[in-house]
Amino acid sequence: MKASSTNVKKVFSVVRRVFTILLLVFTVFMMIFTIISVTGIEGDSGLLGYRLYIVLSDSMREDFGVGDIVVARETDVSSLEEGDIISFRSIDPANYDEVITHKIKGPTIYEGQAAYITYGTTTGDEDAYPALASNIQGKFVFSVPKAGYVFQYLRSSVGYVTLIFIPFLLLIVMEGVRFVMLLRKYRGEQQKELAVERALIAEEKKKTEKLIEELSRLQEDFGNKSDSNEQNSTENLDEKFEEIPKEIPEEIFEENPDEVLAENFEVSMGESLEENEENLNKEREEGSRESSEEAPQESLAVPKEE
Repeated sequence: MKASSTNVKKVFSVVRRVFTILLLVFTVFMMIFTIISVTGIEGDSGLLGYRLYIVLSDSMREDFGVGDIVVARETDVSSLEEGDIISFRSIDPANYDEVITHKIKGPTIYEGQAAYITYGTTTGDEDAYPALASNIQGKFVFSVPKAGYVFQYLRSSVGYVTLIFIPFLLLIVMEGVRFVMLLRKYRGEQQKELAVERALIAEEKKKTEKLIEELSRLQEDFGNKSDSNEQNSTENLDEKFEEIPKEIPEEIFEENPDEVLAENFEVSMGESLEENEENLNKEREEGSRESSEEAPQESLAVPKEE
């Protein structure tokens, strides 16, 4: 089960990454496409010398149709010849300043300015007004079929929301979810580390408490032993003091009580020591007598050798 769940997570991760990359590429492409549509299509600035125009009529059906994108490149007007297709801004009051892409029929002069007679290949009719050389935007290079509809859709508010805003928002949401998941994972790891540290601290605390209890017990044992020793020494001293003669003249005791007590204590201690020595000597004499009496009896008991 763990292996299968791990594989599913890996597959999901790969799919998510691929989808994120594709969505990012699509969003970037749409943004570039939008920039081009705003700055390059039917604009005077162009992009790297190229200008893009959306075809709105079928006047050049043999070369491109409605909805196509016409790409024109800036060129030297003096190099233009009959049969070239050019994009120019019209001076016709009916569609003044609109960009028209028609074929050149020949050069001409209009109100003292160089110009070209143009016509649409669908009907072959000449335009009502010639294309002034100063209004020529560029020479036709190629066309992109039906790409104009995409640009027109991007220019609309619905197209912007659908192809740019929603994918970009989705990308932000996905990255936000990923960030939240990583943050939760990081916090989980931190909590695990804190739990381990707390467990170690608790163990150290228990060990410290045990050591404190052991020290307290040792202190109590040592205190009890010292108390018993003091009690025994006190009892011995009391016994010795009890042996001191109690009948001491009051006059002598009042004059030097400390000396009297010391002398009596020394006398009592000396007497006790003399008594102990006498007892030991008596025991030794009795022991020697018994050994001397037992020796002849043992010698009589030994049989004679034949």
